[in-house]
Amino acid sequence: MSIPLGNIAEHGPHYNEDGDRYLLRFPGEKKAKTYTRVTTLVKAADSTFGLEDWKIAMAMLGMAKSAPLRTDVATLLAEFPDPWYDSPESKRRLKALVKRAPDLGGGGERRDTGTALHSLFEGVVRGKYAPDRIGDEWRAHITRATEVLAEFGITLVPELCEVTLYHKGYNAVGRTDFAGMFEGELYVGDLKTGGNTWVPKIDYRTRKQTGWQDGYAINDKTHAGQMYVYASADNLVEWPADKWDECTLHPAPAYNQERGFILHMPSTEDAQVSIRWVDLKKGKEWVQTCEKVRKARNLKPLIERLGAVEPPMPENGTPAPEVDIDELLAEVNGEAPPLREEEHEAALAAEPSFLDRVTVSNDAAKLVTPAEVAAAVPNPAVDPVAVAEMVNTLAAAPETVLDDAEAIVAAKKGPLDFSKVSLEPCAPERRAWIIARVKTLGDSGYTSQLVAAWPSMVPTLRQEGHTEADVDLLARMCDGIEDEYRVPFFMPDPATAKVEPEPEPAAPRVLPELPDEIGPAPYDEVAAMLTTFAAYPEDVKTIILGWSTDASLVEKGFSLRLASTLRRLAIYRTIDFLVRAEFVADDEAVRSLIFHATGDRFVLDAHTTVGVELARLDPKACSIIDQVCAASLQGRATATVDPDLGVVRWTITEPAPVKFKPVPPPAPPAPVAPPLASLI
Repeated sequence: MSIPLGNIAEHGPHYNEDGDRYLLRFPGEKKAKTYTRVTTLVKAADSTFGLEDWKIAMAMLGMAKSAPLRTDVATLLAEFPDPWYDSPESKRRLKALVKRAPDLGGGGERRDTGTALHSLFEGVVRGKYAPDRIGDEWRAHITRATEVLAEFGITLVPELCEVTLYHKGYNAVGRTDFAGMFEGELYVGDLKTGGNTWVPKIDYRTRKQTGWQDGYAINDKTHAGQMYVYASADNLVEWPADKWDECTLHPAPAYNQERGFILHMPSTEDAQVSIRWVDLKKGKEWVQTCEKVRKARNLKPLIERLGAVEPPMPENGTPAPEVDIDELLAEVNGEAPPLREEEHEAALAAEPSFLDRVTVSNDAAKLVTPAEVAAAVPNPAVDPVAVAEMVNTLAAAPETVLDDAEAIVAAKKGPLDFSKVSLEPCAPERRAWIIARVKTLGDSGYTSQLVAAWPSMVPTLRQEGHTEADVDLLARMCDGIEDEYRVPFFMPDPATAKVEPEPEPAAPRVLPELPDEIGPAPYDEVAAMLTTFAAYPEDVKTIILGWSTDASLVEKGFSLRLASTLRRLAIYRTIDFLVRAEFVADDEAVRSLIFHATGDRFVLDAHTTVGVELARLDPKACSIIDQVCAASLQGRATATVDPDLGVVRWTITEPAPVKFKPVPPPAPPAPVAPPLASLI
């Protein structure tokens, strides 16, 4: 295959002031903008259960180890008794100290080591030096990595090492570690230097190690999502030397869309290197979930607040600083603060518009040429020939008004053919669609662009009576603004979308009454069960914590710490059986067991989470699940699919009877001769 790369200049990457987002100016754009990093996107739905504990531990160690840090904290407390709440300045200073603490406690060592190993390996892949020139500490790791790649037939492509990719759909930018050729196809690859290759597998009945299990599987979802975004990216980015200049966009390499590979080289292990192939389809599901989580964080469910009293003005007469909700949400999501409307208008006034960059002459002998358009608007998505024709038409008919957005659309799609549009009233669903599309642009900060680009003959959306032609014009207007400012909108046009037949409504589920807690559980049994749970591995704890959180949604949780009841103890015992029988990570198996115990088929449809279904169990149902798990541990439980109903059925075989040899009856006692005295 040919890789679409020229002589890519080795500049960049460029970042915003905080260093957490990429700063890029795409061709044809008026100013540089910040973009979400792919690594930030794929962590939106990640569990931070263990990470938060680790950060707190590192921060505590940092406080203990660093005298300057303790001095800075003491100084801050002397000035502000409650620095988090006293003022924005005190909060900013406290957050800076909190950010320093984990690194001073040793939290940055693995990160810095990983960065150094990435640089070392990049130098080897690009041919800057051979592995034997690397120092003794890391030579074995790098050498083993190259051996493993060769052993499994993967050839890395030097030109695709540490390149930047842009995904238009997610509006995200990221840098790949490398790419490799395997069996004639190009695969995206990633180098990971954290974690462990293997972790002990513990039998929780005996508390003894029975073997080893994969120690890195818990990270595969995030990494598969990250590589999916890279593999399906739209453009390869060539960074400019100056961060404020336009970048150059190239077509993205044709990566395989099914799989990607991780080169796992743990820095804490002695040259233990392996290759992990991951499913990019699963990665796509993960990224879609992350995107939903990011959007859900911006929900504003508050309808009305009653009874709150506005605080008094400060004594010096200066009003308190205004709190901007959008800026707070941007800070929570790790994004740049949104631009205000006046900032957009100032930027538009300071920069020449799309058409102003092309000199238009009324002299027919001096018409604009496609070459002049290409020089003025260096955007590969714009057709210079179509733009030249449009600009020359405007010069001949100055009364015609065509805005920037329409110019871009006309360049891509050609002029609108009014013979094919309908003047019939637009369908309600299509009107709702265009309203949602316009609202998305307005909410994204592009109100001024909408006002400038609104077709003069189309009524505003507050009015009624829009025709199909009106919606067509508004859709083209949105096309132009979305393309110019890269604002994604994923809802298809109802006029062109494929209409799927509506499924027949399912019978409503009749939820059973939540079982009674029965009564208090014995203290010693509760203590023993909590001790058992505390010994589980972190990945198992994460699953159980998710179940317990979901269970709280049905207002009948099963946490033993909150209420030590017999019902909750029974559910804990069932979860322990699921762990020992190795069903805990298999949602389908757990659902089939709950169905086996309750007979409720809705459990199998995954309309609710496993945690919610566990919360509805009573001790009798728990006992049935316990019996199946115990039989499974003994090899006596079998799962089969019912051919008529298509559901999983569990059957338990009885243990083979023990055969005993018959015991002969005892022999009769030998006759005893009477005493001699009785015979006389």
